[in-house]
Amino acid sequence: MSSVVLAPARQESAAFVCAAVLIVAALLFGGGPRGAGDAVVQVAMLPCLALAVMRWDAAQATRWERMFAAWCLCVLALVAMQLVPLPAALWSQLPQRGAVSADLAQAGMVSAWHPMTLDAWATVRAGMAFVTFAATWGLCATLDAHTQRRLLLVALVVGVALAFFGFAQAAAGPQ
Repeated sequence: MSSVVLAPARQESAAFVCAAVLIVAALLFGGGPRGAGDAVVQVAMLPCLALAVMRWDAAQATRWERMFAAWCLCVLALVAMQLVPLPAALWSQLPQRGAVSADLAQAGMVSAWHPMTLDAWATVRAGMAFVTFAATWGLCATLDAHTQRRLLLVALVVGVALAFFGFAQAAAGPQ
């Protein structure tokens, strides 16, 4: 079984395309009120995450890049810890949980293990948003300076076009 190894120039081009697609998707679809746009951005993030992991070389990363990568991993660990179920006795001791525990008991729900967070799906969505950010940074950190400038140009062009589109919508009024 042979593995496919891309030439460095083709790897750089593939990474540029993935990062550009992610940035354009984030500018066009990200931040919607119901999450459908965020799902598009998160799907676009998956190849970027894979490329970022494959291309990351800690030996060639600067000290600040390694520290930032470590910080990203710590944030993801904190998000994951929020989802770990705790025993009811420990959970009710957390701040603001006594009242929630009393309300659950009054509703007839038995004491059970609960995650530290009160809204697990919001925590998962926040984690996914952070993974998208970390994947974008991780992939961009592996690009050379010329490719980073090209990526910045893509972001500026799309951002300016969307700003003009927004101005046109605002000028059109409520219709």
